[in-house]
Amino acid sequence: MDDQRKWNRAVKAADSAYEGLDPGTRAELDTVIGQIMRLKEDLLEQTLAAGGASICRACAGQCCLNGKYHVSVLDLLAYRRDET
Repeated sequence: MDDQRKWNRAVKAADSAYEGLDPGTRAELDTVIGQIMRLKEDLLEQTLAAGGASICRACAGQCCLNGKYHVSVLDLLAYRRDET
């Protein structure tokens, strides 16, 4: 199975789980996901401010190349939440 098919399967599973939540739980989850995504953005900004460009040069793109393996369930739910 190629990466696109795996991604499509994961999104379908997340859709099903997300839609199966009661509205109150979904709202709470959306709030927590929003907070986590803001923290991740802050961490990225801090990393870049602390010499992230040199880290990227030293890495030579391996993090980005292999980043597809670092998507968490929260990232997938955030993607799902933002698509609705």
